Amino acid sequence: GEISGDPAVARDASGEGSLEDAIASLERSILERGLERTSGNRTRLAKELSISRTTLNDRIKKFDL
Repeated sequence: GEISGDPAVARDASGEGSLEDAIASLERSILERGLERTSGNRTRLAKELSISRTTLNDRIKKFDL
């Protein structure tokens, strides 16, 4: 699914999604799988991803997970 805004705006002339959209999609997928794998343990997931819990929580909020 489209992460933000109008899908037509996020596409270039070739019809492919933008790099920004591809990165956001990958990040969302990593977070979803990580939360599932850790049974929602954000402290453990943050350590696995080598990011702070605050950053993890910000990203979870960004993707409405």
